[in-house]
Amino acid sequence: MKKLHALMLGVGAALVAAPALAQEPITLKISYQFPEHHFVTLGCINPFIEGVEKRVPGKVTFQRFPAEQLAKAFNQLDSVRNRIADISIHNAGYTPQLTPLTTFLELPGMYSFDDTMKAQRAFEKLAKDDLAKTEYAKIGVVPVWVFVTSPYQFQMVTKEPTTSIDQLRGKKLRVPGAGAEMALSAIDAVGVRVPASDLYLALQRGTVDGSIISTQALPAYKLDEVLGSMSTNASWGGSPFIAPMRKDRWDALPDDVRQAISEAGHEAGEKCVETYMRLEIEEHERLRKLGKTVFALPEPALKELDTALQPVVDNWLAQMDQRSLDGKAVIAKFKSNLAAED
Repeated sequence: MKKLHALMLGVGAALVAAPALAQEPITLKISYQFPEHHFVTLGCINPFIEGVEKRVPGKVTFQRFPAEQLAKAFNQLDSVRNRIADISIHNAGYTPQLTPLTTFLELPGMYSFDDTMKAQRAFEKLAKDDLAKTEYAKIGVVPVWVFVTSPYQFQMVTKEPTTSIDQLRGKKLRVPGAGAEMALSAIDAVGVRVPASDLYLALQRGTVDGSIISTQALPAYKLDEVLGSMSTNASWGGSPFIAPMRKDRWDALPDDVRQAISEAGHEAGEKCVETYMRLEIEEHERLRKLGKTVFALPEPALKELDTALQPVVDNWLAQMDQRSLDGKAVIAKFKSNLAAED
């Protein structure tokens, strides 16, 4: 009888424990290249995490791995594909072999600074509706959220404002990647690959005459000390970021958790763009107060630049054709989405 009583108590305890176990939160590992105090972490990633946790209280918990703790910047996508992380924040420009169509946003002239929020919404629709099928499904991931940076600007050591692209011919500018390098070559300038951490000395020593870098990055590297002028309305291309998740991991999540991630991701993407734009405007004001020349390219120079850089877009389209990828359709759909935001 005592054995039966003990057995019944054990069964009862198991029944009580079962719901508790079922309510344990889902743990998601999120990996990213940015340090904890970087503006992308504070203005984009943290709001995403908080937005998910607010929508499904107690159901999801995140393990954060900032500052390349799980994977280097170039390997964030692979960290998800290889089941090291559940979600990562990945610059699609780092993996043209896996995300070639997404790299169209690195091309010059795709969108202006003023249209960055419209570009965000246009890219989000493209990523969720089109690229999800034509690009991301092929590599086994789902883009749970995305964001774009404001377009890269160019900065020069001299204080003289640039009013014509003739002033850039023969100049050496630091470039963030192949797209900007091709763009400079198209206007008879020279792109030089220099890590942002080494750019101060390169400018100071005359290794380069200027740079193409995001305005928000200038104070982090104290570049205002060695630069004299900077543009506000050039469009050298931006960086497209995706937050990929393995499709099998995504499909295994409860419906309410998937909805929470999607909604929080949409909000975080827009907050991220707001952060980029706000910081850029604030940096312009700070630079003006320091006596730097902060200038807008005149309309004739912008048109001249667009015409000169069209071969860069054509070259990208030819590369997509060689891989049997319809780059023209992707750009057309993005531009259609962009026009719909007006």
